[in-house]
Amino acid sequence: MKRKILLFLLVLPCFSLTWGQVQLTPTVISSAGGYTEADDISLAWTLGELAVSTLSTTDMVLTQGFQQPFLLDIGNAIDDPEFNWSVNAYPNPVSEILNLRFNLDKTMDLQLELYDITGKKLTIKKLPSIMPGGIETLDFSGFRDGIYILKITSEKQKIRKIYKIQKQ
Repeated sequence: MKRKILLFLLVLPCFSLTWGQVQLTPTVISSAGGYTEADDISLAWTLGELAVSTLSTTDMVLTQGFQQPFLLDIGNAIDDPEFNWSVNAYPNPVSEILNLRFNLDKTMDLQLELYDITGKKLTIKKLPSIMPGGIETLDFSGFRDGIYILKITSEKQKIRKIYKIQKQ
């Protein structure tokens, strides 16, 4: 009988450790909503969303509202219609390597900054002389699952793009 009690006391902490590793998935509590998906498109909707906005500073991005995309382009810090560039970040959600394709008008020097959801700066990567159509990679294998903010800044023009990346 003592052996059974001892065995039970030794096994009990193992179960409590595995129960502590529960992973939560995002959920929405709203008055109504739904999700539909076809071959190449998906539609998610909610009803009763009163506050929807995105606020940003130089170091942090705050999004408010039920529906938030995996890739969020906040836009340029400087609105210059003659200077147009964008970045395709894929795959998003990412598991290990994030590819960045730069759609530029001309060759430029860029800097990548990666932040966690609390605004803590995780990494900085300087990209000298990125050519139009150039592809760079960012390694996410050392990061935990979650939401990350990727800030891309042109060094000379001080134009900024901010993207929301999900790590799974």
